[in-house]
Amino acid sequence: DNWRNVLTAFRDGAISGIISNLMTTLINTFFTTARSLVRMIREGVFSLFRAAKTVLMRPEGTSRAEALDAGLKIAVSGAFVIGGVLLEEHLSKTLGALLTVLPGGLITTLVAVLTGGVTGLGTVLTVYMLDRLDLFGAQHQQEDNAVLTMLQDGRAQADARLQALLGSDPKPV
Repeated sequence: DNWRNVLTAFRDGAISGIISNLMTTLINTFFTTARSLVRMIREGVFSLFRAAKTVLMRPEGTSRAEALDAGLKIAVSGAFVIGGVLLEEHLSKTLGALLTVLPGGLITTLVAVLTGGVTGLGTVLTVYMLDRLDLFGAQHQQEDNAVLTMLQDGRAQADARLQALLGSDPKPV
């Protein structure tokens, strides 16, 4: 009879403990995910507004192609930040479960370094790829303008030399 009471108490305690741990895990997961979700929404909206502002209210002397190019890069960078938040969430849970022998602060630091490295490298490589693809012709336009400026400067210098050889004052171009 005593063993029966002990087993019943053990069973009730085990069930209570399992339910309590499950509820704690679910609540912690929900709040951690909710915090990450808020960060993702904030970063996404901020990036979209910056990209839209760059495209719609472009600075003086900026062509439409340059504004579109810059806006795309801002939007892609924002997407990488959102991906970084997701990666951080995943790594913190995965590495926290795998590396239980390490202190929590070390795992947090490791996750931050890995996430920052992957996010930064991905952003840089993608922006470089967008520069190379030149989807809106902005890079081509800048190269054309640089060549045109060089040619105009060369022509002005050649005109000045010619006028000096002929002995008269150069005429404005």
